[in-house]
Amino acid sequence: MEVCLQVLQAYESQLEPHFQFEEYSLLPLLKSNEAQPLVERTLADHDRLRDLLSGLRRNDAESLGSFGRCLTDHVRFEERELFPLLEDLLR
Repeated sequence: MEVCLQVLQAYESQLEPHFQFEEYSLLPLLKSNEAQPLVERTLADHDRLRDLLSGLRRNDAESLGSFGRCLTDHVRFEERELFPLLEDLLR
């Protein structure tokens, strides 16, 4: 399935570098107890998306659908919760 290959390529070139930046540069800034659920959610989302890559490598349509839903939910979470907190912290 060509779309699985395209998603894998986009993951490698765009998403994984984005995840690495968040994990090593942004998340360590969130040290308060109140922020820990957001840090944990971010890391869990990243792990879930990474876990789904094996299914994409097998051209599994169910994994592709799960990856799309998980990524959409993750982006919404970042935009609505994680990034506003980081913006407040970095002001």
